Amino acid sequence: AYLTGKQQLLPVKEKKATLKKRWLNYFFVQCGSDVLIQQRLGKDIWQGLHQAFLIETEKSFSTQALQQLFVQQSGIKNYTILADWKKKQALSHQSICFHLLHVRVTRKKNVEGYQWIPVTKVGQLAFPRTLQEAVQRLFSAE
Repeated sequence: AYLTGKQQLLPVKEKKATLKKRWLNYFFVQCGSDVLIQQRLGKDIWQGLHQAFLIETEKSFSTQALQQLFVQQSGIKNYTILADWKKKQALSHQSICFHLLHVRVTRKKNVEGYQWIPVTKVGQLAFPRTLQEAVQRLFSAE
């Protein structure tokens, strides 16, 4: 382009957007036939969609460390982990590392910003793709 004097006619190569990595740890808290769910309201990915109890961390945490954070942030102390798995999802500008846990409690506890939804209605709510797959995996038979 410089040799022919056409620098202004050709596009400038832009820097690639940096890929932000996020660790989203979701607890599907179930008590009997109800599940603890929240609708995402903030200006972030998946605004308006629903989610299970979320703990976002700056790096990958062990299940044991997440359990301690779960007790601190939810106030729920007596629970049983029924399932525990990890999954990744790539978005255009973010790489999401999911740690998904299915937790059963014997008594409902109100958690600020969340509500108890009947399992029969959870499938009717809109979730991000990975969480929708988890909902189908966990609650489709109930």
